Amino acid sequence: MLITKYWSDVSGKLADRFKFFQQILDFIYIYFRLFLELCNS
Repeated sequence: MLITKYWSDVSGKLADRFKFFQQILDFIYIYFRLFLELCNS
């Protein structure tokens, strides 16, 4: 039981970290697109 509880804690932390990483990627992508638009205009 202890192992399964540990695994659920670890997978939960990984999921949170992945969501955080996804937000950073979205943020970078939006600014990259804005930068390209400014360069092209």
